[in-house]
Amino acid sequence: MLQIEGAATALSNWEYGPLRLEHPPSTIARQTLKVDHPSLGDLQHTIAEIDGIIDNIKTEEFLELEATQRAIDEGEDMWIPESAARRYKGIARQISDLEAHRRPLATMRDDGSYFLGCVVAGSGVYGIQKNDAGQAISMDWALIDIAPGRLQRQMHGDGVDGNRVK
Repeated sequence: MLQIEGAATALSNWEYGPLRLEHPPSTIARQTLKVDHPSLGDLQHTIAEIDGIIDNIKTEEFLELEATQRAIDEGEDMWIPESAARRYKGIARQISDLEAHRRPLATMRDDGSYFLGCVVAGSGVYGIQKNDAGQAISMDWALIDIAPGRLQRQMHGDGVDGNRVK
C-alpha cells in the first residue's frame, strides 16, 4: 500500500484528521483504504484447510474403490462388495459436499470478489479498551462504501428492505 504515490502522506494526515463524510474520499483514499471481506488470507487458509480434509479423506482404499467403480461404470466386468460400495458412496458424498463448499470460495479468491469496498469515513477515535480477558482492544469504526457487486437485497424480519441501491 505504501508503494502507491501519496499513500504515506495520506496515512500520516489521517492519523490526526480522519476521513469525514462531508468530504468525498480522494483518489488516494480509494486506492489505499480498501476493505476485503473475507480477507484474501482467510480465503486462502480456508481453501487450504478444505483441500487438506479432502486429501485426508482420499485414502488408498478410497482411490482403489474409485478406480474400480470407474471401471464398472465404463462397462468392465468387476464387482465391489456391498459394504465397500456403501463406504465409497458415503466418502464420495463427503468429498462432493466439501468441494461444493470450496467452489464459491475459490471463485471469490480467483475473481477478486472478496473486495468489499472503500472506507469513506472514520471515527478518528483511536481508543483502547480491555476485554474480559484483560487484553487491550482497539476501538474504532469506519464507514464503507460497499462495491455494487457485493450489494444484495436483504429483507429484515419486519419485511423492510434493508439496503436499497441508489
